[in-house]
Amino acid sequence: MSHAADLDPDADLDPHADEAESVEFADRLRAVNWRPLALIVLGQLVTGVLIGVIWLHWAPKTVAYLVSNGSGGSVLIPDETESQIAGDGRFVVLSLVAGLVFGIAAWGLRNLRGPAPLVALTVGGVLSSLLGRTVGQLFAAGSNTGRVNSAISPPLTLHASPVIWLQALIAVLAYTALAGLTANPDLHRQPRPPVQVAG
Repeated sequence: MSHAADLDPDADLDPHADEAESVEFADRLRAVNWRPLALIVLGQLVTGVLIGVIWLHWAPKTVAYLVSNGSGGSVLIPDETESQIAGDGRFVVLSLVAGLVFGIAAWGLRNLRGPAPLVALTVGGVLSSLLGRTVGQLFAAGSNTGRVNSAISPPLTLHASPVIWLQALIAVLAYTALAGLTANPDLHRQPRPPVQVAG
């Protein structure tokens, strides 16, 4: 008599278990209402445009000097590095507020609580920040060129590139924190209405 079944620890496992789990996961994806998630991402994109406009008018103007480097070229030397830091800092403030608002708003969608809103918040947050930076820098006045040994006004620039991830990070942290404060393992999701079967 063969004892191969006793030696194989996976011999008593259901061979259809993985297939059933895949089908269940696909059913969950089909059951997700994607429209509110798309509205969250759209709202973040609109907010990104607003962030760019507010940042453009709120950030302080900077002054720099274009000086000769001694070999026929020129070097741009900022006069007030505090202005550059303040410009980045105000973009940070706008990103923090937007991330917090959208994280709380996504948590308010009780019937969608779970991992799907986290994906929407991450994608929308990054795109929103990229859009905000693009709008702010695209319409900013100023120039990096001019006469040598003269003062110029450089255009608005986001110097701290990692800030692009901040809005998404804060939104995800706010959503996760609210989920962590919920003792209910079902995250207090609203029960789905029963399916009416036609008689």
